Amino acid sequence: MGTQSRTSSGTNPVVRFGLIGLMLAVGLAFLLATSVFGIGRGGVFGSHDFTYFTSAGEAWLDGESPYDLDSLNAAADRYYEGTPLDGQVKFESVLFYPPQFFPLAALSGGLPFDASRFGVAAITVISAFAIGWVCLWCSRRDGGAAITLLGSLAMGLAVAQTIGNPFVSHNIWMGQTSVLAAALMLCGFALCCRGWARIGKAVIALGCFKPTLAVAIVPLVLIRWPKQTLIVMPIVGLATAAYPLLTQGPIQHTMDWLAAVSTYRDFEPNQPDFQHYFGVQSLIRSLGVPAPKLIPVAAIAALAVIVFRKRLNDCEQAAFMICIPIVLFQGHDYDLIVLAPAIALLAARLSRSFIGLGLLSAGVLALFMPLRMVLDLEGPPVVARYREIVTVIMLTTLLITTLTRSARESPAIEPNAHDQPK
Repeated sequence: MGTQSRTSSGTNPVVRFGLIGLMLAVGLAFLLATSVFGIGRGGVFGSHDFTYFTSAGEAWLDGESPYDLDSLNAAADRYYEGTPLDGQVKFESVLFYPPQFFPLAALSGGLPFDASRFGVAAITVISAFAIGWVCLWCSRRDGGAAITLLGSLAMGLAVAQTIGNPFVSHNIWMGQTSVLAAALMLCGFALCCRGWARIGKAVIALGCFKPTLAVAIVPLVLIRWPKQTLIVMPIVGLATAAYPLLTQGPIQHTMDWLAAVSTYRDFEPNQPDFQHYFGVQSLIRSLGVPAPKLIPVAAIAALAVIVFRKRLNDCEQAAFMICIPIVLFQGHDYDLIVLAPAIALLAARLSRSFIGLGLLSAGVLALFMPLRMVLDLEGPPVVARYREIVTVIMLTTLLITTLTRSARESPAIEPNAHDQPK
């Protein structure tokens, strides 16, 4: 009788959490092997974009500007002297991050090379687990307790796809900040939703060093939790940028940063036809159709989420708002960690169907498939944009399931329970 009852009510908790733990362990092993240990990689760990962090930190700490190319290269020569990269770091562009990036840059540039690269790698791994927590929160709120075998697999997929995500591995190996910024945005938003609005706003403000990820979520936070938002977030932003602004002059240094940003698209990796550039604009251009920036489309999509927010739950709002800037404005494939909440929601909603969960898993595997495998096929340009195609299908499916859920349930479902001024 006890066995029958347990079978009807769901999977044994030991089995359930064992599956989730196993998927997490495999994901973490893959992440460390392909990032810190460099399996399948070429070159030196920390020899790519990470060099901008250390050199910018060296420049700022020495009272120089990383928005000046000569100063940035001189800082790189000083920092990497006597390291495996001695004499190998030469920049063609200045730093594009705003002065709010100073704390991470100072941490990177203030530590020896090995301590710096492994320290930032550890921060990125912790950030991936933080995003996994947000995904678990989304899947539990949207999909129930996940007490069935399929539900356990869905929850395992929701979390493991953040830890074993090759784009997280790319972030660690290259020295990118997408995982950290996304974690701060998503965790800050989750804290606001759970009644910790002031702390949540401060956490979001810390992530504003990557403006592309902040541009949609910050207005939503301002509208949902207006009280003190215009106090807390600017204070945190100014605090993180205080040292470079005071040492370089607030107006001049801000103008220098804006001048640097104006040259962003002058470099091949930041142009829509570059193979690692990501977005619907790149997908359209691969079809031979000239496509300008889709800023109006991105703005309309974000505005729609804000206007109809009372018909969306918290997780749906987070999933759409973190994706919109990357998918419709500009991004790179290493930014695709932003899809994690959307995948978690889809996993929860498809957890009652082997076929549905299988198709989602296939889509995730397609996203994770190395680009070089597709480029070797030498097909038409649109084939190389398979990640954009899979992303559009996933987000369209999420939108359809969201509209279906919203029509079926009360409009003011739990989402905005904490939509009070705080």
